[in-house]
Amino acid sequence: MKSAKLILALAIVSCVLGPRMAAAFTGSYEETISVGDKPVAHFRVYSKDKKVRTEFLMEGQSEIIVRNDKGTFRYSSEQKAALKLPPVEDQPTLLDHLDDYTGFLAKNNAVKKNTETMNGVQTDLYEFVDPMTQKNARAWVWQEKGFPVRIEIEAPEGLLRVDLEKIQIGGDVADSLFEIPADTRIIDVNEMYKNAAAQAGAQGAPEGTPGTPAEAPAVDAGKAPEGAQAPAPEAPAPAPSQS
Repeated sequence: MKSAKLILALAIVSCVLGPRMAAAFTGSYEETISVGDKPVAHFRVYSKDKKVRTEFLMEGQSEIIVRNDKGTFRYSSEQKAALKLPPVEDQPTLLDHLDDYTGFLAKNNAVKKNTETMNGVQTDLYEFVDPMTQKNARAWVWQEKGFPVRIEIEAPEGLLRVDLEKIQIGGDVADSLFEIPADTRIIDVNEMYKNAAAQAGAQGAPEGTPGTPAEAPAVDAGKAPEGAQAPAPEAPAPAPSQS
């Protein structure tokens, strides 16, 4: 299911690497990513300063992604284990500029087309060309808060829709949300790869041949995650998705 895999990949990027504007936005929201009318990812996002916590809310998912001043962690409370993921550069996402979304729309020459009720609030509907994908896009912006509650963008795989609900802007976001519990077993993926490469070199691997690290210890359902990838929730069966 190629389209679902693509959207899930976009969702993970949105959650794990961002929002990039976290330094300016403090608050929380629930995010659902859909292709057409089919939800493929659902999570809760908390943001404070440069810290971000993403909780996967799809059925059967119990993992959490936490980004704090010590790094980015893929954490399972059930397994009491976490992978410390390699550092990555921030990438553009559809949810950049939440701190000043109306300014973002103005910069990209968005045109107001209508006023509608969307996700339970009164919104202004804008059309514009998304600067990240150069595709036509629409955004429903909460009039009272200047915050998007829905973003749609054209894609070859179908219409990509991001819905934001249960939005809390500002307020007291507890620092404890961005901490990994002290009793958590942490596996550093960078160190794992370095050790594997050193071991391969010690065993006489040809110069320039990268080592093949062992898989990381289990974090979810007793199975080793594939490399350092962030978890991708399974797309739900057709029923009627930040990251």
